[in-house]
Amino acid sequence: MLEALCAGVPVTAADRDGMSDWLPSEWLYKPEDASDIVRCIKHVIDDKAFAQKKCLDLAGKIPEPEEFGMDFERALGRLSGGRHE
Repeated sequence: MLEALCAGVPVTAADRDGMSDWLPSEWLYKPEDASDIVRCIKHVIDDKAFAQKKCLDLAGKIPEPEEFGMDFERALGRLSGGRHE
């Protein structure tokens, strides 16, 4: 998903597993709801200017690899009760 956004390619996804943390609500669909998947894809296709701008905005919020790695290490530490630090 992150690679696609950086390349300017919009991403649609089920509204679960943290996708709502990254993607605009217009790009999220209800899991297992075919009509909502169609709505979501149509929105991206019909509003290409919004999609392109949103990709660039989102790509600018993606942390650098080192920062992402440190955040991941901290999260692992919290999940393991501090044993991973």
